[in-house]
Amino acid sequence: MAATRTRARTVVIRFLDALLRDTVAVWVDSLAGYQVTGAVSGRAALVELCREHPPDVAVVQLGSAAADELTMISALRGVRPNPHVVGLHPALDPASLLRLHRAGANRLVSSRAGLSGLRAALAETQARRPGPSRPAGLSERELEVLTLLSAGCPVTEIADTLEISPHTVTNHKRHIFTKLNVHSRAQAAAEADRLGLDRPARGTGTERVVVVGGAQDSRAAVADLLDRGASAVLGAADAADLLPAASALVTAGY
Repeated sequence: MAATRTRARTVVIRFLDALLRDTVAVWVDSLAGYQVTGAVSGRAALVELCREHPPDVAVVQLGSAAADELTMISALRGVRPNPHVVGLHPALDPASLLRLHRAGANRLVSSRAGLSGLRAALAETQARRPGPSRPAGLSERELEVLTLLSAGCPVTEIADTLEISPHTVTNHKRHIFTKLNVHSRAQAAAEADRLGLDRPARGTGTERVVVVGGAQDSRAAVADLLDRGASAVLGAADAADLLPAASALVTAGY
């Protein structure tokens, strides 16, 4: 009886540096079970590539958690079916990592971890299975703690970022390990990927960005708009430049 052949997971790559982009693409394509279907440098080119040929995984270089990076990740999360977004970053601070997670990054890996860190993140995607976003019953806060733990952030930095005590972070960590039946950060990250727990909460689809007239609008008027349900208020003069970033931030929960 012939053995069933497992389909290779398709991967697209986005790096600014051409040499690094080509090197990572060749390396990933050489791994068993993966096929690189595209490698680009621009954000718009990456999103367009994913829309035309939706990949299983998008490996994305992230220099920061600036608005344009958040917009790109949010756009990737809008692709159907959703690609698993692995973000490589230059050891960003926990607050930036949390913003990237909320925008839609599934797995965040420091470039300091080298190819072994990227390989581990890719291996976790092999074991993923479809299902509810929280089959293990993790709360939204526990998902955030898990994201920062998986990225290697120490307890004290997680506490400062989430504005809770280190003791509370430790309690969250204990609850996460119990719910996932694991005993280490690495096991928790792998199990989160396997169960599909790394998907951040998405917007309801009813968020609104309100554009107001300009500088003459008072703080009271802006506050009134926010009280009435606006998620963001932009000046008309800045709307064209800021609307994409504002939409991404609103979608990410800001």
